[in-house]
Parts: sequence; structure tokens; C-alpha cells
Amino acid sequence: MKGGSAQEMGFRGVDAPITTTERKLKSDRAAVVRFMQAYLETLHYFQTNKPGTARILSKYMRGVSEEHISLWCDDLRATLKPIPYIDEEALRSELEMMNAPNQQIPPGYVNNSILDEIKKSGFVEKLYRQ
Repeated sequence: MKGGSAQEMGFRGVDAPITTTERKLKSDRAAVVRFMQAYLETLHYFQTNKPGTARILSKYMRGVSEEHISLWCDDLRATLKPIPYIDEEALRSELEMMNAPNQQIPPGYVNNSILDEIKKSGFVEKLYRQ
């Protein structure tokens, strides 16, 4: 029997959030943009090159069968978005799991300006046209 993903089972969460500081954004925004572009290229590779992704993962996931890696890739691939904007409902769910019911997301806690900038530049559109 194949297990369902956390979201399929009704759980919501934030997957691998990427964070930085306001200070880093102000002092070296270009480096943050380059990092996020590389991250988006990695997502694209994962979504479009299953054999290559499986080879890379099998190198680091020794002992896990190719079949399980393939199933995991398929499950994850279905949830990935080309531009990984945070799911604010999932973030609220995580806050509630930390015993902070009805906690509001603090202002400035989520900053999508880098993703917005990359999207506006056409980087993602060009990436997926290749």
C-alpha cells in the first residue's frame, strides 16, 4: 500500500522554508536573488528530469530502493510549484501546532519581494520554456 502525503491526509505544513534576514536583503539583495534563482532552477530540474533527480537522490539516500525514491519523487513533484510562494494557511497551521491558536502571522514575517522580482523579470517563464 502506498502512503499518502501529509496534505492528502489533511495535514498542512510549510515545506523547507527558506529564510534570510532583513539586514542581508538590504546589504546584498543581488546575492539573495541569485540564490533564489538557483533554487528555482533546482525545482525545475526536479520537476522535469526524473532520471537525473533519482540518480542524485540515490547517491545521498543510500539504502532506499529506487522504487521508493521514484514514488517519493512522484508524490513530491505533484506538490511543487514553479514559484514557491508560502502557503499562509499552512503557516497558520504550524503556528497552531506550536500552541499559538489564532495567532496572526507577524507583519514582515513573510516577504515575497524576491520571488515577485524574479517572476516579474521573466526568469521562471524562460526556465519552463526551455
